[in-house]
Amino acid sequence: MDQELNVEGVETPQLAAMTAASPAQGAWLAPPAPTIQAHVREFGEDHETTVDDFIRSVARLQHLYPSHYPEEQLIRTAIGHLSGEAYDHIVSLPGYEKLSLEELGDILRRQFELGDDYDEAAEAFHSMKKSGSETLQEFRVRITKKAKLVMRLRPTEEGENEAYRKKKLNRLIKTQFLRGLPDSVRKMLIGREQDDFESLIRIIEKYLKFEEKEKIQTNAVLLNMGQQMEKAHQQPAQGNFGPPWAHAGEHPAGHQQP
Repeated sequence: MDQELNVEGVETPQLAAMTAASPAQGAWLAPPAPTIQAHVREFGEDHETTVDDFIRSVARLQHLYPSHYPEEQLIRTAIGHLSGEAYDHIVSLPGYEKLSLEELGDILRRQFELGDDYDEAAEAFHSMKKSGSETLQEFRVRITKKAKLVMRLRPTEEGENEAYRKKKLNRLIKTQFLRGLPDSVRKMLIGREQDDFESLIRIIEKYLKFEEKEKIQTNAVLLNMGQQMEKAHQQPAQGNFGPPWAHAGEHPAGHQQP
């Protein structure tokens, strides 16, 4: 159910508690003037509001009153309208006050509206393989896009920050990239999995070029052998015809030829 918001006073009990608990942040939490009436939905386990509806209701304030609702004020308002686990989770994240409204929405979706999308995306990601016609860079781009999707859908871990998310994303990309390579390449990389990713890519590129060169040379040898065999079959036979013993004038049973 929508709740009436008077932005001249404290917006919710959560904001009041935040202000009281941290007087130094009081200025940051102070609602803007003048008094305006708006309907901002609440999000939490006691409310049926979806994340999208919640974010839209907050974003509407900036559309209606742009001079009073810069991005940082929208975040204050949004956090003040979270409840229960949603509120506790967001304020436990380092630097939560610097989130954008879009980032806040993404975190809430990952944590509270996961559904089957994450499982499906993770399963598809972990089964990715490099196709024969795909270059390393094309495969890397494809892996990266899928890894970002998995990261967006996965549950947010308590205490994680941007540096942690970036490190986890890079690890996901590297791990699945190596796992999706042909068996011959992965065997060649055994013992080097911890090397710098860019260095590994250069090694793989050289190996694939060598492998392609060997394949071309092998195909050329096989083609030449085939041509020689075909040529030999086309030439007329030389010498006498018949079984070898016939030319010696002897029968295999020891009898002379008549």
